[in-house]
Amino acid sequence: MNNLVLEQGQFIRSVEISKNDVFCALLGAGASVTSGIPSAGDCIRDWKKSLYTSKHTSSFQRTDIKSDQVKEQIQRWLDSEGIYPAANTDEEYSFYVEECYPIEDDRRKFFQRICEKKQPSVGYKLLCLLHETGMIQSVWSPNFDDLGIIAAHTANLLPIDITLDTIERISRPLNRSELPYIKLHGDYKYGPLKNTTSELARQDDTFRQHLINYLGDKHLIVSGYSGRDESVMNTLMMSYSKSGAGRLYWCGYGRDIPPKVALLIETARAHGRTAYYIPTDGFDPLFISLANACTKDNELHFSKFKELLGVNSSASDTTKFLLPQTRIDTVIKSNLFQIGFPQEVFQFEFPFNEGEKPWTVLREATANQRIVAVPYIRMVYALGTLTDINSVFSERIKGKITRVPLSGFDLKKDTAFHSLLLSALVDLLASAAILPSDKRNLIWKTTTVSQKRINNIVYQTHAAVRLAITVMEKGFTCL
Repeated sequence: MNNLVLEQGQFIRSVEISKNDVFCALLGAGASVTSGIPSAGDCIRDWKKSLYTSKHTSSFQRTDIKSDQVKEQIQRWLDSEGIYPAANTDEEYSFYVEECYPIEDDRRKFFQRICEKKQPSVGYKLLCLLHETGMIQSVWSPNFDDLGIIAAHTANLLPIDITLDTIERISRPLNRSELPYIKLHGDYKYGPLKNTTSELARQDDTFRQHLINYLGDKHLIVSGYSGRDESVMNTLMMSYSKSGAGRLYWCGYGRDIPPKVALLIETARAHGRTAYYIPTDGFDPLFISLANACTKDNELHFSKFKELLGVNSSASDTTKFLLPQTRIDTVIKSNLFQIGFPQEVFQFEFPFNEGEKPWTVLREATANQRIVAVPYIRMVYALGTLTDINSVFSERIKGKITRVPLSGFDLKKDTAFHSLLLSALVDLLASAAILPSDKRNLIWKTTTVSQKRINNIVYQTHAAVRLAITVMEKGFTCL
């Protein structure tokens, strides 16, 4: 399917050169993961666990559901029952949510609980910035959360929240100062939700027809969406079965193209439409790249872009760090700086051969790569791009590479994850300064400060910094 793929760099250039066209976005559950909302896959795992624990000992409640061993144990039981859908099929989501919560109001409360008090990640904020530029005109989503609405209010935009309960708003005249945010599956706070098979199959005709016609002359960017439910996919299929100038950019996670997405792209092309699958590392990195490319020529917008990323827009805001050079045999401890870390890490099974030392194998494999990796309970956890990780480890990876929340681990106790984050920080800072590091905790300058012979061994002194991470009560700090 290589002919269906547009690499991310090519996609960014395509959008940037066409940024004066009108775009819209379709966001799935994957876009909300870094904001702390479980993905569809996470929800399915929780529902499966609930069904399992309802018929097994309550002690299982304390077991880590993200463990492959536990997931396999639960799936074996589900398969043995003979009444549950096969693993990883499209029916799982609708089946398990209705099996766990057959009462509609209970389903509403479940989604309300997982969405409460969540704040939008940088991707949502940059999406609003791209709306300010005039590029993205509307957002469509089967999600139940309010992340896009919150981000719009924070950016002093006027979001038009369009749900099944306020469907008349979809036909209002377009206003460039407003951001229409269309919730295809309803809103847990007010109107009815759509999340079971029968509900999803009855996608509201008004929404359906509006989206079909809307995409005729507008470019659609899809992100964080797997194409799981039939209602939205059938609507997209009907839209792209018509001729039109609007392009389809399906930005998926990783390089595997879901069969339904491949069929949609091929159908669009058969009807004269431009359509591609773009492998990405997720919603936030994608919109950082998009916003960077599409705001760099506008001083105001680019300044906002840097502000949202936490980058100083004025050199005068910084002061050069200077200390008088005195003794060179002491360690300088600077102030503590609060830092933030990724909310997710990559996880994969990587069988080690007999006699191999896991830490040594991983350090040697990543020595000259922009990747850090650590072993932990028969799995490997890594930070880096999905493409780079595949390139380095693909020959020995067993199964798929998945993303898991970092919040599930205790950085005070799990030394492997403490090491992973510190190594990533050291590698990032060393690369930015073009300095060597041990990829553990030390960065140094190559220039020799002094040289001394002790017991016929010549020792050279270099200016260096040693980094450490300590977990404080209110977050992470770097020393």
